Amino acid sequence: DDLFPMTESAKARLQFPRLVYNRTASPCTRFNDVEEGGTVTLKVELKNCSKNAYTVPVKEVVPEGVTFVQASDGAQVSGNEISWDVSLNAGETKTVSYDCTVTAKRGETIVFENGKVARVDLSAYQTKTNRRRLTGAYSSKSPLVAVVALTGEAEVVLSSASGRALSVKSSLLTSKPSRDNKGVQVMRLKKGDKVSSARLLSKSPIKEPGRYRTRALPALGALLRPQDAGDPSFLAD
Repeated sequence: DDLFPMTESAKARLQFPRLVYNRTASPCTRFNDVEEGGTVTLKVELKNCSKNAYTVPVKEVVPEGVTFVQASDGAQVSGNEISWDVSLNAGETKTVSYDCTVTAKRGETIVFENGKVARVDLSAYQTKTNRRRLTGAYSSKSPLVAVVALTGEAEVVLSSASGRALSVKSSLLTSKPSRDNKGVQVMRLKKGDKVSSARLLSKSPIKEPGRYRTRALPALGALLRPQDAGDPSFLAD
């Protein structure tokens, strides 16, 4: 749920001898705690506790669901990547930062075997008391196939046991606050068929997504071409 998960490049900064690395976000680091349109500032503080001078490369990746606004002096911005080369003398401390605006909150797309899909805001899972186990996380009317995390606009690909695929834009799925909603019929299934897998289009092997899109729901989808099938697990995660 973190808005700013630590990047691999950020973790690598910890390898510098005697370098104290402190990474914070304000007012908070969780999507559900920031209103859409709100501003979040991420800061990286570096302290050189050694007797040597270092130039430390710092790289941050602006996450999905936020829009970059500005960065501190010395930043190089390329696409969604922000980087600095921070020169630190012995005992010196410096801070770099960037501001961003939250443009979309995360939600869960819950895909069922019967072809129905429910989109649920993450706020629906927020609790006011400490509990060891969450119950009623999703509807039990049909077996669960997949839970796909969404941030902003994206496409989800549903695959059926009969070898059909359907790519659906998240904007076509109405988000609801209740966890146990049964969802709406998205993939129309023939007798004996069932949805076998679901994943983000960006993480699927499909090379020609237009073939699997539709203007109206529910839809049968199209037979999956061999060149779009990729790993056999795509049809049955």
